[in-house]
Amino acid sequence: MREIVKASGIFLLCLAFLVGNPSVVMAKGESTTIKDILKIVAAQTIFAKIAPIFGLGPKKTKEQKAQEKKEKEENKKYKEIEKAQKEADKKEKAADAIDKPDTRIGKVKKWAEAGDAEAQCIIYYAYEKGKRAPEDHEQAYKWKQKALKQNADLVDEFIPNVYYRDDVPMGRLFALAGRRAHLGYYVKQDVKDAIRWSKLGAEEKDSMAISYLASAYYTGRGMPKDVKRAVQLAESTYKEKLSLYILIDAYKKGRGVKQDIDRSEKYERYLKLVYPKSEKKAKDERKRAVREAERAEND
Repeated sequence: MREIVKASGIFLLCLAFLVGNPSVVMAKGESTTIKDILKIVAAQTIFAKIAPIFGLGPKKTKEQKAQEKKEKEENKKYKEIEKAQKEADKKEKAADAIDKPDTRIGKVKKWAEAGDAEAQCIIYYAYEKGKRAPEDHEQAYKWKQKALKQNADLVDEFIPNVYYRDDVPMGRLFALAGRRAHLGYYVKQDVKDAIRWSKLGAEEKDSMAISYLASAYYTGRGMPKDVKRAVQLAESTYKEKLSLYILIDAYKKGRGVKQDIDRSEKYERYLKLVYPKSEKKAKDERKRAVREAERAEND
């Protein structure tokens, strides 16, 4: 019975496509054209799409039904999480968020008040641009002066030149703070600070911050070692250089994922295409380090 209904449905849809073009019908021995065949194929494709809606498709197994039910439940859960996140972000981005201690920018203000120069720079920027704070140039100047007294070099390099043309998202400011703390650029090198800032950036969905956390999970430096979690985060931010390093190594050695040399090589090619200059610089630095080590041994 199901097959009869299905065949009837296809016939009706094909008929709908052929109405108004009687020449297609082969009653007089005329041959069909490519255009006519495409119409029939299109009709079958449409039916294949809508048939499941009316229960006309092939019967689903118990396993398929169970899987679909599981996927629906998971999608519902993710939608609820996304809704909660959107509400939190809406609250976070309000003009008075800076005075709310439970918001991300509220936390940063607390750190600024405690003397954190990086946090003071961010609070200065928040007031200067009216980002999650009322636009207030007097307050901005006050916080900038506090930061200058502690770390004038940091203030000068607070926002790299590449970002000066546009307003910088808060998430990226947090990520940059984490990167500086990790590398010891203009601030004391501190893994805990790097993680603290990167977590804030990751909450803002910043790819640089997420990539750094992926590295922390992969190496176990600053976070509990979890290579599977690291690879997942790296996959979600594969355009970031740090994530590419993780993915190249993980797929090459089968760490946290099934070994896949081809995939590793694809990521490596992508890295060289997107970051050619930085790759050359990194190689030169590695060669120089090896030469210095060899020289030290000989001495």
